[in-house]
Amino acid sequence: LTDYYSANGKVRYSKATSNSYEDIRGFEATIEKRAGRWFSGFANYTYQVSTSGFFGIGSYFENPAEQRNFLRDSPPTQSKPVARPFFRSNLVFRSPRDFGPDMGGINPLADWIASFLVSWQSGLHFTWTNTVSIPGLSNNVQWKDYYNVNLRLSRNVNFKPLRLTLFADISNLFNIKYWGYGDGFVDGEDYNEYMRSLRLPKDIADEFAYVPVNGYGDDRPGDSRPDDVAYEPLELNPEGNAEIERRNQKRIDDKAYIDNPNQTYLQFLNPRDIFIGLKVSFDF
Repeated sequence: LTDYYSANGKVRYSKATSNSYEDIRGFEATIEKRAGRWFSGFANYTYQVSTSGFFGIGSYFENPAEQRNFLRDSPPTQSKPVARPFFRSNLVFRSPRDFGPDMGGINPLADWIASFLVSWQSGLHFTWTNTVSIPGLSNNVQWKDYYNVNLRLSRNVNFKPLRLTLFADISNLFNIKYWGYGDGFVDGEDYNEYMRSLRLPKDIADEFAYVPVNGYGDDRPGDSRPDDVAYEPLELNPEGNAEIERRNQKRIDDKAYIDNPNQTYLQFLNPRDIFIGLKVSFDF
């Protein structure tokens, strides 16, 4: 949309205009086995880069001074997020219909299907410089990667013309706790307190002359303190006291020093879910 304003402010209207753009580019590779007696499936890797933005003038003012202010304060913008490649795979294992012993017309080991849906996506890149503005530095830290496995297990039983399918759908099969970026924080200070508690790698912290309060380490945003571990920041130990060092190492091993967000109940919103059902169909 493009907005138009009169000098006296009494007239304002908008028109639909073609002043935005977006392009997507990249590549993908897929390996596929379409049919098989015991196994079929596919695996796909996609690397995708997107760019979007606006060009031209988004608002026109009849007042020249207002127009100059708008042009100064609202230059054309472009969004170029760091690519987040992803992987998807569907692996289907099945037992043939004639597999196993025949027990009164029923093969208990036959016609089982286990379908696994595996997914991964690289973590989101974002900017964090401990509230200090660093010209030219952006997307300097990365949230943890996303992993997930879903399973559908089913068994077909035929009693012609009746066909029964017993199935179980399990989402997040391994109950992987994934914390989405920004979830659980009350406000910006809560977010910054969490980020400051992390033991960021030295090469990342050095980019904005930052020394983590809990020392350097290998933490990534998205790491969290376990629910059964109490919050304990590391103790200062300038004299190298062995007992303090032992206690601090225990805190590091337990990740007790991480200051989790205040709304922890909003952290992990993808618990394992299990749905069991029975499908009945008739073949005429």
